[in-house]
Amino acid sequence: MAGVGYTVGAISDRIGSVLSRQALYGGSYSTTILKTPIANIHVPTGALKATGTVLKNAGRLAGIGGVLITGYQYSTGQITGTEASVDAAFGIIGFMGPIGAGVSILYFGGKFAYEYYSGDTLFDKPRER
Repeated sequence: MAGVGYTVGAISDRIGSVLSRQALYGGSYSTTILKTPIANIHVPTGALKATGTVLKNAGRLAGIGGVLITGYQYSTGQITGTEASVDAAFGIIGFMGPIGAGVSILYFGGKFAYEYYSGDTLFDKPRER
């Protein structure tokens, strides 16, 4: 569950960062043309910047949510300290530019795929106390 927060957060943060950069589009009252395979879409630059800002902030909130979920899972004995540390580290790496986002997505995607298809967990589960 925390991996979803980290992954969505990293993706939203990256997309938001790209959209909100004024250097890509020109002045505030200009129009940006988004070229798609179907049609060219004319979008006010201000709307793109606003969308970018919303996505960037939502991504950061999702990342914080991932950290909170990881902390909760650790404090309730659902995961070990090792798993919590590794998950949090890869979650933070996801916010370190496009390469960090890719690394984080690969880790959480690989972890999910391994656990789903093997039926085993990547990390040992905590022992009963």
